[in-house]
Amino acid sequence: MRQNKRTRLIAICISILITLMIVLPIAKYQNTYSSYYDMGLFQNGFYKYHLPNEYHQWVYGHINILFPIWAELYAALPRGIAMQFILLAQSLTLTLCGLVLWKKFTPVVGLIYFLFSPVWYIALFDFHFDHLAVPIMLAFYLAVESKKLKLSIALPLLLMMIKEPFALEAIGCGIFITLAGIKQNLGRAWTLAGVFVAVFSAFYLYVAMKYVLPYFSAGEGPLTNNQAFPWLNFSLIQVISGLQYNPFEFISNLVGLKIGKLYYILVLFGSLTFIPFFKPVYLIPAMPLLAIALLSHLPNYYDFHAHYTAGLIIPLFFSFGYGLDTRIKYIESITKESKINIKRNSVKKIGVKTQKTTKY
Repeated sequence: MRQNKRTRLIAICISILITLMIVLPIAKYQNTYSSYYDMGLFQNGFYKYHLPNEYHQWVYGHINILFPIWAELYAALPRGIAMQFILLAQSLTLTLCGLVLWKKFTPVVGLIYFLFSPVWYIALFDFHFDHLAVPIMLAFYLAVESKKLKLSIALPLLLMMIKEPFALEAIGCGIFITLAGIKQNLGRAWTLAGVFVAVFSAFYLYVAMKYVLPYFSAGEGPLTNNQAFPWLNFSLIQVISGLQYNPFEFISNLVGLKIGKLYYILVLFGSLTFIPFFKPVYLIPAMPLLAIALLSHLPNYYDFHAHYTAGLIIPLFFSFGYGLDTRIKYIESITKESKINIKRNSVKKIGVKTQKTTKY
């Protein structure tokens, strides 16, 4: 009875949060400054995509292969509600993922998802293609667990189509597929599939950064930004000299030690009480994105109030969901063992007292 009451209370809280997650982004769009940030850039891009010689909008700054789908949707809808509909689709996608996590794990996991700061930032602050990483990564983990090999291969490739930095997460997905195949004895096909996904993703990222983006956007991509990653310009001799003469200072300059990075880790992992570390295998796809954030010298890369955390959400919550289950079982086993020891000690004491009484 108590369990049912708690579940109903959680369901009411989640219903309120879902309502807010749907209503607030649209209400914010009605604000005078709704087109000031990225929302305005995308809306302008959707419009210009249909103009003559403006087809390259999908490769401006990032390679957004899925850009034409949204551009066509924007053109098909009445101009007055087009962006509201796109925002609604984004909110519904995020809420659906939360409900799937609730069903898969526990209502508590679902509630924490709807209270998670990065989820709210993605929902509230403009439209970004990055939000698609949430449903795609959710489908990826479910596909691997269901042992659907073709779908497990296709989803990381779809992930890369959001924009080229997600090829890094796709590399992690390839590693995850290989490890899942080895651990569950799924055969050679899974091992080769994982290797294929990782290698193809790395190749795609290289071609995108080396040739495609410089040709179309005539600017630096996010992974070749000298301000964000100055260590990319270090020669091998500079690295060896720095490590030899002043290793701490060199590593500090290399990584760019900042208090913001500590906040970043505390928000992502601390808000989940570091439970994801109990099941770190599900964090493997997220590791490249985490590395990029922590190695960057620009604050927006490691700012938890940014859409760059989208690719981390599902890996964190799968690690959290399974880690929480592991933690609960561990506590239950300790509690059970403690009760057994208490019972044994009680029996021994009673036995001793009885023996002494008989002897007397």
